[in-house]
Amino acid sequence: MSEKRIMILDDEELTRKAIRHQLEAVGFICFEMENAIDLINQLNGHKIDLLITDIVMDHKDGFEVFEAVKASLGKDFPIIAISSTATYLLMAEHLGAAAIHHKPLDMDLLIESVNRFLQ
Repeated sequence: MSEKRIMILDDEELTRKAIRHQLEAVGFICFEMENAIDLINQLNGHKIDLLITDIVMDHKDGFEVFEAVKASLGKDFPIIAISSTATYLLMAEHLGAAAIHHKPLDMDLLIESVNRFLQ
C-alpha cells in the first residue's frame, strides 16, 4: 500500500468525493479541502506529495493556489489541474501543472497521472 498523500481541492463536493474514493481504492492517502483560502493557510500543516486542484473556485482561484504552493513547497511540486474549461487548463499547463484533466474526469487517466508523478 502506498504511503503517498494527496490533497484534493475542489469546491464541488461530489467531485472531491469521487476522486478520493478512486484514489483511496488504489492505495493512496487522501485529504480534501473545498476552498483555496483554507489550503493556502494550511500548506505547512499537511504533509502532501501531490495536489489535485480545480481552477475555478470561489474566493481564490486555482492560479493563486499554484503560486502559493510553488512558493511554499517548491517549483517542482506536482500539481494536477482539473477544470471543465479548456482555456484554464492550458493556462495551468503554462504555469507548471504536472498534468491537466478535463471535467468530467476520466478516473483511469487521472489515476495514471497520479501514479506517474508519485513513482
